[in-house]
Amino acid sequence: MLKSFSKEQMKEAQYIFDSESLVQLANEHPDDLLVWVDGQEYLISKYGDVQHCFNSAMDFFHWRLSVYNNNLDKLADEVGYNNERPHCTTWDFLQDFDFTDEEILKDKIVECYQSTRLGDWLYE
Repeated sequence: MLKSFSKEQMKEAQYIFDSESLVQLANEHPDDLLVWVDGQEYLISKYGDVQHCFNSAMDFFHWRLSVYNNNLDKLADEVGYNNERPHCTTWDFLQDFDFTDEEILKDKIVECYQSTRLGDWLYE
C-alpha cells in the first residue's frame, strides 16, 4: 500500500536528492531505498553516509520492532497486517516477510511504507 508523498515531503526529498552524494549513490546503487516514517526520511544503503541511514532492510525492521518494544503484533499492524488485510494475522506477516532475504524485505518496505528506490527516483 504505497502512499503518495506530501508536498512538504517532496520538497525535503528534492533537497536531499539534489545533493551530489545522494545522486552519486543513486547512480551507483539504484536499488537502495529512501523511506519516510512519521515525516522523517531514512536511507537504506550500505554506502550512505547520512544521519538516518540503515545498512540493510533487516536493520530497518529491527529498528521498527524496537520502536514497539519488540511487540511483533504492533509491527504487523504498522505494515498493514492484522487490521487492513482481512484474515491476515501476525503469522501471515512472518511468512510473507522472509527475514532471511534482503530483496524480499526491500520489496516489502516499498510496498508497506512511503518509499522509493533511488534509481526509480533518479530516472523519473
